[in-house]
Amino acid sequence: MSLTKNLLQAAVMRSLRTAPPLPLVFLLMTAGESFCCGLWFLSESAQWCRVAAGVGEERSEAVSYSNSDCLMGSRLCNQLFHASYVSGAFGTEWSVKYNQQKICALNGSTVFMNGTFTLPEGLTVTKTFWVIHPVDGVEPTDLSKESNYSGRVEFFTDDQKHFSLKLSDVMKKDEHQFYFRIITNVEKERWLGKPGVQLRVTELRVEAPEEVTEGETADLTCKTTCSLTDPTFIWYKNGRRLTTKTIKNNQLHLQTVSSEDAGSYSCAVGGSQHLRSTAHSLRVRCEFNSFLLVFSSR
Repeated sequence: MSLTKNLLQAAVMRSLRTAPPLPLVFLLMTAGESFCCGLWFLSESAQWCRVAAGVGEERSEAVSYSNSDCLMGSRLCNQLFHASYVSGAFGTEWSVKYNQQKICALNGSTVFMNGTFTLPEGLTVTKTFWVIHPVDGVEPTDLSKESNYSGRVEFFTDDQKHFSLKLSDVMKKDEHQFYFRIITNVEKERWLGKPGVQLRVTELRVEAPEEVTEGETADLTCKTTCSLTDPTFIWYKNGRRLTTKTIKNNQLHLQTVSSEDAGSYSCAVGGSQHLRSTAHSLRVRCEFNSFLLVFSSR
């Protein structure tokens, strides 16, 4: 390409000395050996513009254009500027990165979806929100305006381009793909963070035998339908937390079962102890020669 950096720098400096520019648009087109490279500076009154141009060879002179020429150039620049933003030709590209793309949450709990984003230089974020069920060609609805989520969602962003969604009182019907949406000061420059975050919702359930013979061992398992993130399982017997029994991961191990082990067992996860599983009753069967006794919870 025959237009050098020196020409561009000279054109910029000359225009900057002429008047204080407001919007700056850089236009670059190539077509075989021909090209047009321009810098438009529009004043507050939009009465002038300066262009450094070259076609087929270097030209360093600055030429003045009428208001109509400026308007035409600005429109053309807007179109090419849009394409440049999307492709990242001006440096930073669009990106949305989620800390977790799959989240498993307890029914009734509060869940956070977090991440960071970048956008092309020159754009200003005017609004951010979260959506579900996006449809191509249709502006998605702000999740906070959906009747099912009113009062249950909060959105957060900061100057470092971190973002998060807080969803309270999670329920089974919240199992969706959640997407972060960015609106900017340029009408056509909007971004939807795909692939989004997949939310699955589970309840806790105790899986264990209903009856165990005295002297045997028994394992009780706290089951979920999806994998919680680093859970600490807590066990309860007759409503009281167990601290003396062997707990490994999501299992409660009863070694050499006795009549004292009969009772009602439930489990929970650390941080959400109020969201316990449904209680499971364990009976203990004791045999004394021809006598049979069965102990159960009271």
